[in-house]
Formats: sequence, structure tokens, C-alpha cells
Amino acid sequence: MQTQSQSQSRKEVITAAIEFTKPDRLPVMFGRYGCSDVHGVRWNQAGSGDRSLNRAFDEWGCGWHRTTHINMGQVKVHPLGDWSALDAYNWPDPDNPALYEGMEERFEQAEDRYITTGIFMLLFERLQSLRGFEDLMADFYFERDKFLYNIF
Repeated sequence: MQTQSQSQSRKEVITAAIEFTKPDRLPVMFGRYGCSDVHGVRWNQAGSGDRSLNRAFDEWGCGWHRTTHINMGQVKVHPLGDWSALDAYNWPDPDNPALYEGMEERFEQAEDRYITTGIFMLLFERLQSLRGFEDLMADFYFERDKFLYNIF
């Protein structure tokens, strides 16, 4: 058991909070203000293409359109909008070394903080970008077998 003189590292504080084992203080996550027990490590994941362009394609072949206002944009070109495109579709390679370049340096910057990461688009959002919202919703009902066996 820890005594009051022993204080937990930032990583230990977060771990204790997650495990409900009574951290010696409340964890903080105010990175914007330079005060955080957490260090977010980003990987070179698929994004929304070159954000400096009004129209760009991401690694999945989705065509993003942006307005003049700063925003993420919206997918207007869906590479699997037609099921006939599935056979020729080139899926991104998760083993591509470029996705992991610079990771060692990013981990070193964590010091004694708890490391987190995230994914830009989760399953539903990526499916919506690949198929288009209307087609995806219709797939769940009308193309259930084709959808489940071809995508998953």
C-alpha cells in the first residue's frame, strides 16, 4: 500500500482511475493548457485528403469536397457507390510502413503520461463514405447478404 509520501506518476493516476483503485488525485486532461496526464499519439492514418484543397481524395478513394469555410468537408465521391466496383477496389494496406513512420518519437514525447490514440473514422462513417448514406441504409435491408459477405 502506498503512503502519502509516495505520489503516483501521471500514468499511474490514469491507470488507477480506470481500474477504480483510488488514485492519489483526480486525473487531468487539459492538454491545450499544458496540463495533462494523457499523451495522445496520432498515427499516420487515413484522413480526409489534403485539407488545403477544396476537392481531394483520401487513401480509401473517397472524394472530399470542402467549402471556403474551414471544415472537414463532405464525401461526395463514393468509390463503392456501385456494387460492380467492389471487385476492382483497392483496399488500403494496414501493413503499409508509412502508416507507422515517426511513431517511436511520438511515444518518447509521452514521458510518464498515459498514452492514448484514436481513429479518424469508425466503421459506420467509413462505410457511409465508401457506399454513400442512402445506398448504405438500403444495403442494410435490401442487400443484407451481399453487404455482410462482401464487406465483412
